[in-house]
Amino acid sequence: MKFGFVPPPPTYPEYADLLAQARRIAARPVDPSSLPRKQELIRERGYDWCFAVLGHSCPGLRYISCVDAELLVLADAAGIDPPLPQWLLDERAETERRNEEAAAWQEKLRQRDEEAWKTALAGCPIQVEVRENTNSRFRSGRGREALRHVVPTVDAVSGRRRRHPAGRALCETASRAKPLRLGDPTSDPATCVNCVKATPLIRAAATAAA
Repeated sequence: MKFGFVPPPPTYPEYADLLAQARRIAARPVDPSSLPRKQELIRERGYDWCFAVLGHSCPGLRYISCVDAELLVLADAAGIDPPLPQWLLDERAETERRNEEAAAWQEKLRQRDEEAWKTALAGCPIQVEVRENTNSRFRSGRGREALRHVVPTVDAVSGRRRRHPAGRALCETASRAKPLRLGDPTSDPATCVNCVKATPLIRAAATAAA
């Protein structure tokens, strides 16, 4: 529901008469002993039925007016079961469409990560692990997520002299005073671009020194 949108009143035939009755009842002092039953009615009937009867959201008894509460009681007693308003059905259909599009985009990104990581790993001569950054998040096409880094299990080097200590992310410099905080190894693909680029370029430090 868009911010500032005021739902139109329900259109089922009994609405006007039930609303008038509810207003008369609500004008009397509230009987505290009736409140648990009203709350139970809301729970039993469910969100959609309450929405259809009232024409707006009903998350619980404390969030609606006394008139609305009495209207629900009267509608229940009369066996009223109106359909949900068309505008709400249209809104839900649009939300579902957007969710499906988002899920398809997420899957596309996941496949891209899988392919890039598979290619990088195929050219890597030493054993590496993928570990997630546990204390940082960044915003991407998938919302806020943690980067997954590539970590060599043995000391490694790349280029002429860049060192990659075992247990540290490839994107880190060996002299960095405060290493990244990384989680346990995961089977998910690495997503740190710099780590993925470096993966096929590294070799074991012991081999390089020989």
